Amino acid sequence: MIISDYNKPTLLYIDDSPEFLILFKAALKDNYNITTMESAEEGLKYLRTNKPNIIVADQRMPEMTGIELLERVTKEFPAVLRFIISGFTDFQLVVDGVNKGKIHGFFNKPINPDEIRITISKALEIQELREKNKEMLEELKETNIGLKNSNRNKTVFLQILSRQLTKPINNISGTIQALKDKIDSKELFSLVNILDNNLSDLKLFSSLAHQISLFEIHENKMNFSSLNARELLEYLIIEKTEHLNKRNISTNLKETEKNLKLFGDYKLVTNCLIIMLENAMKHTSDNGKITIKIGQEKNSTFFEITDEGLNYTEDVLQKTKTFFTTNEDFLDANISLGHVLAKQIIDAHGGKVKCSCNKDRVSVKLFFNSLTKKKKSYRIKEKIPQ
Repeated sequence: MIISDYNKPTLLYIDDSPEFLILFKAALKDNYNITTMESAEEGLKYLRTNKPNIIVADQRMPEMTGIELLERVTKEFPAVLRFIISGFTDFQLVVDGVNKGKIHGFFNKPINPDEIRITISKALEIQELREKNKEMLEELKETNIGLKNSNRNKTVFLQILSRQLTKPINNISGTIQALKDKIDSKELFSLVNILDNNLSDLKLFSSLAHQISLFEIHENKMNFSSLNARELLEYLIIEKTEHLNKRNISTNLKETEKNLKLFGDYKLVTNCLIIMLENAMKHTSDNGKITIKIGQEKNSTFFEITDEGLNYTEDVLQKTKTFFTTNEDFLDANISLGHVLAKQIIDAHGGKVKCSCNKDRVSVKLFFNSLTKKKKSYRIKEKIPQ
C-alpha cells in the first residue's frame, strides 16, 4: 500500500556515514518522510526548527554518541520517538539507551527494513494511545465539578473508554507476541519486553475502567453474606502467588483473632483486596516483603496491608490519604483507577480506609462491618460463595 507524503510520519536519521544515510532513505522512503543529517549538532539544530515524529541516531559518531544525543533529545524534545542504530551488538548499549536516552527501540546494521517498520509502527500506536489517555484524564479533571453530580456521565465515559481501548490493546498485544516469537537477539527481546510491560499497564487501566462502570450499574444488586476473613486472605495469596513468586516477594501473614467474620459481597471484597495487594507489590522491591494482617476493632473487621513504601512521593502519598479519608467525590490524575474502584467497594460496604507511613513503610487498613453491625435489609447466606 502506497502512503501519501501527507500521511507519512516524519523521521530524522543521523549518521556520520553518507552511504548508510543513502541506504536507509532508499529502503524506507515509501513509509516515512525522511530527513538525513551527518552529525549530532546538525540534528539538534534541525530539531529546534522542525518537529519530526521519530529520530534514529547512529551510536558511533565522532563528536557525540547516539545515546548522548538522545539523552539531550529526551530533555529538549520528549515527544519525539527515539531509536538507536549500530553495527555493534552490545547489551550494555541497549541498557544505557533505555536508562539515559529513554530509547523506544534498537536497530542493527545492516538494517532490516521490515523490523524497523514494525517496531516504529508499534511505538507510534502506543504513543497515540497514551496521548488519548492523557487527554481523557485532563478532560475528566476539567469537568470534575459537573461529574460530581452526574454518576451516570462517569459510568458512560468509563464504558466508552474501556471499549475504545480494547481494540488497539489487542492489536498491539498480538504484534508484540509475534515479535517475541521471531526475535533471536536478547537485546531486542528485552526492548520488546519493555513495550509488553507498558501494554500490561494499559490492559489493567482498561480492565479497571470496565469494572468501575459495571460497579456503578450494579451497585444496588450487591449480594451480602457472612464471610470468613481468614479464607478471604488465603484466597488472596493463592490468586497472586504466581506474581509474588515471579518477583520473589514474601508475605508475612498475621491474625490477631481466630474465625473473624465480616459482612459483605464476596466478589467485591476479594476484588478490593486483590487491587490493594497489587498496589502494595508496586511499592515493594524484588525479594522484599509485604505484611498482611487481619484483626478486629470495635465492630469492624480489618485487613491491613503494609508494603516497603518504594516509589511514593510525599505529594502522591498525601493525595492518596486524602482520597481514602474524604467523603467527597473528587478526581485527581495521581489517583489510580484501582484505588477509585477499591474506595467505591469499601464505601458501598459502609467501611473506611486508614493510610499510615512509618519508617519507610506504608500501611493501608481496610475496615469492613463485622456481623454484629449487619443491616436488617441485607440477605445473609449460610455459606461463603465459591
